[in-house]
Amino acid sequence: MDVLPATKILADPVAGPIYQRLLTVLAELGPFGLEEKKTSIHVVRARAFLGVHPRKTALLVNIAPRDRSPAIARCGTTRFRPTACTTKCCCTRRPTSTPSS
Repeated sequence: MDVLPATKILADPVAGPIYQRLLTVLAELGPFGLEEKKTSIHVVRARAFLGVHPRKTALLVNIAPRDRSPAIARCGTTRFRPTACTTKCCCTRRPTSTPSS
């Protein structure tokens, strides 16, 4: 049987406290529900507005905005998603070559 995303997140010593803090802050904003998918958790109110994706020692958080903003990256023909990562290591790109001086 597959391990649920929340179980994976809470078992991680770095991502677990961050996830618990995220849930605490969301509870202060008002009622919400959690929908566990195969590899992520959707935070919903009237619709999914936050996606939490576990990574090794980090959480990748996708925020679904109400309206489009020019600062939000396009991830499909009609989909726009701002993304936040809880640590630098999981989202930063390493340069493929070093610049010559």
